[in-house]
Amino acid sequence: MGTADAPFVELPRRAGAPRLTLLSPSPQSLAALFKVWDRELARLAASDEPAPLEAIASRGRSTLDLEALSARKTAVDRAPANGSSIAVLLEHKGVSVLLGADAYPTVLVPALKALAAHRGETLPLRVDVFKLSHHGSRANVTIDLLKAVQAQHYIVSTNGSIFGHPDDEAIARVILGGGDKPVLWFNYSTARTDKWAASDIQKRFKFEAHVPNDDSRGARLEIEP
Repeated sequence: MGTADAPFVELPRRAGAPRLTLLSPSPQSLAALFKVWDRELARLAASDEPAPLEAIASRGRSTLDLEALSARKTAVDRAPANGSSIAVLLEHKGVSVLLGADAYPTVLVPALKALAAHRGETLPLRVDVFKLSHHGSRANVTIDLLKAVQAQHYIVSTNGSIFGHPDDEAIARVILGGGDKPVLWFNYSTARTDKWAASDIQKRFKFEAHVPNDDSRGARLEIEP
């Protein structure tokens, strides 16, 4: 758990073991969850049932105007439970993976900036893979976050059945601000994900998107050191 002075923690490791850097949560977000712990547990238990498909389909409909979607003002995540998420940068044998969990962008951004300064690296910090925070929610994937970190591959892990993720705004921000020729990986084929697999939009905006033909098999990404 980081502090205000050092908002990241590089965990001890044995020689040859993976390097783990804790980027979230912050002490403040853990304290906020403690105050509402019982309420959040009750809310989580009540959300086990998926939202009706028609509700998901009607939420956040928009045309694929990527510039407008990316620039749209959206609220940032403030859910106490999400603020307790453990986000980790894993590095091993020359490969780096940022696991964003449900972390707040307001926690990840200062942690990534401090880590880059600590390592003497310029922003954005470069990683091979970024598993997008909160399944590609617009409240977690912000322009400021993508100014702090960029990846070659971006992963969205969800079937969208409860909250209808990923949000169009988040994916547009990745495509436009996530680096040169970003590659998107989705582990489910849904109305939310299939639109990004269209060849015309990929060619126009210079990105790749992979959607599985068989959801039971998910997606497999292999990174060579």
